[in-house]
Amino acid sequence: MKVTMILVLSIYDGKNPQSDYESDCGTVSGAQTNEAPVKYAIKRLAEDGKKLTRIIAVTTERARKTALEMFTNSINAVSPDTEIIPVDIENNEDATNLLKKTLEKLIPLDEDEAVVMETTGGFRNTTNFLSLVSRFLHLNGTKILFSTYADFHSAPKCVKDTSESDKLHDLIEALNVFTATSNPELLIERVNLSQIPNAQALCNALNDYYEMLLFYKISKYEKTIKQLRDNLNTLLGNNFINAFDISGLLFRDVLRQTLMKKTPFIFEEHMARSLKMFIEWCLDNNYIAQAVIILMQKFISEQNVGRNNIFERIRIYRNDISHTDWYEDNDMLQIPDFFYGLSYSLNEINTIRKQANVSTIKRDVRKALELIDIDNIIITT
Repeated sequence: MKVTMILVLSIYDGKNPQSDYESDCGTVSGAQTNEAPVKYAIKRLAEDGKKLTRIIAVTTERARKTALEMFTNSINAVSPDTEIIPVDIENNEDATNLLKKTLEKLIPLDEDEAVVMETTGGFRNTTNFLSLVSRFLHLNGTKILFSTYADFHSAPKCVKDTSESDKLHDLIEALNVFTATSNPELLIERVNLSQIPNAQALCNALNDYYEMLLFYKISKYEKTIKQLRDNLNTLLGNNFINAFDISGLLFRDVLRQTLMKKTPFIFEEHMARSLKMFIEWCLDNNYIAQAVIILMQKFISEQNVGRNNIFERIRIYRNDISHTDWYEDNDMLQIPDFFYGLSYSLNEINTIRKQANVSTIKRDVRKALELIDIDNIIITT
């Protein structure tokens, strides 16, 4: 396996003496800012039977003049086969050009190639730059093994593994995927389930919920959502700090706030309101067919039409607003044609109406939701 390190090379003014740094791989030494953390990475990789193949070093003109040769000699003294590849940049290089130049040196990556991020050296926007690189690597499917940081001010001086922040990035990405798609795979993969009581019950609840959405198992909505809500409330209501391998309480609070904001239907116990929120979420995230099916089966079924007086609300709506492209232009009170069509066959979605498309379907579903007395409706079970 090839391993590439990405770093921003710091200048060296000659004032810092050679110093020892403690680490979980023993003592490493260095004078220039990046030396000790890179040597730490080399030792750590060696313990796992790996070698540092190359270092992509973002280098300003001043860093090239004052530090590049010294840094190269120091690293090659302990790892002769490691290739140092400078990326020459201007002092005030904007982030776009900086990323472009770095990726030109980095790509192509081997299929099994992994990356180590060295975060100690550089300039003011180093953090933003490394964050951009990290996002690209995640998008590309490249594994980040760990990150390093040298603490000059601790006593004794030390080199730290800062993978904690990478794990937080991974968890936030997984959470974003879940709230936008309901796919729980990344969330299950990136949370340390061994630290969560009844973890299997939580996994089952997440998977059952996603299966309900994907396969239109709308009749199971109430049971599935309650199961998911109960398991998430158990998780969010306890101090399972180790479940996240990071600052667990902080992430727990972020998790709670994010889920309640982006997926409020999970925590809404009034079932009709929960269903309405879920339909709106489906529309926002382009689960169009699911939104229509839920609307039809739960709110505009034949038994609901009578007992919830939806036709009367539609009649009032028609009298107030002319919307002939939505309702049939005759004296009979009817629900939109394409709703009935979709309730019989999803295959007809493109043929029910000549102008039926995503935007018009979204509009029509939202208008149908406006007509429903959500606080008093009796939903179909």
